[in-house]
Amino acid sequence: MIKQGIQPDIRVYCSIIGTLVKSHQWEKALEVFDNLIAAGMPAPNVFVYNAAIRACGVGKQWERAVQLFEDMNAGTFIYPFCKLLQHSNVVISCS
Repeated sequence: MIKQGIQPDIRVYCSIIGTLVKSHQWEKALEVFDNLIAAGMPAPNVFVYNAAIRACGVGKQWERAVQLFEDMNAGTFIYPFCKLLQHSNVVISCS
């Protein structure tokens, strides 16, 4: 998409990261997330952060999961109904 000049939206990134996590390609999922952050557009939302935290869980990267959780909570996009999901993903990543 990007090579063709089409900027994917945040839902596309979330889908890509989620699919990579489900196929146990957690390193690639985090690479996509890191590229999204580096590009700065579109701005990641709580769902993208949660997908990245799940990738950390698959890869047993608990320190990165905690850092992502802290980064996510520093943002202004926190939805109250997602608090439980956020916490459970971090706990799973740390186990």
